[in-house]
Amino acid sequence: MYMKCAGIIRPLQIGVVDQFGAFASEVTRVAREAGTDGKLGGQAEVEDVSGTWKDSTDDVNVTAGNLTMQVRNIAAVTPWKPTIRSRTC
Repeated sequence: MYMKCAGIIRPLQIGVVDQFGAFASEVTRVAREAGTDGKLGGQAEVEDVSGTWKDSTDDVNVTAGNLTMQVRNIAAVTPWKPTIRSRTC
């Protein structure tokens, strides 16, 4: 009985691991673009996902969109002038 189940479960396990890897890679990319690179508007793109994986991807994109909107709204109402610092010796 175990051998029959193992033959069915293993491909499913590999598929879940592959989907998680693709999802994690996209979430990491979007977070890096927004947090480290300062790029706003990034969206996660995970192909061939459905159900919980699609819902999670959509949630990441909604969160990234909200962050982008908030930062742009703050920038619109905040006066910004570049500061030139002179060095004195």
